[in-house]
Amino acid sequence: MQKIDVHIHAAPETIYKGEKIYVSDADSMVAHMDKLGIETAVLMSVGEAAASLGYNEGNRIICSKYPH
Repeated sequence: MQKIDVHIHAAPETIYKGEKIYVSDADSMVAHMDKLGIETAVLMSVGEAAASLGYNEGNRIICSKYPH
């Protein structure tokens, strides 16, 4: 059975929002998904701003690096 995470936020590089709140970089997120046996994820965006939880251009960069 394939595991799918239907909602993740990631960035090309880690974005820190506070002491305990951050958005993982794509490489860390993929490694974490591998540990959990998650084969596919739906990468979500919250808009255009690079400081947000996952932004459109950043998602394009991630999808280019991890096309499947």
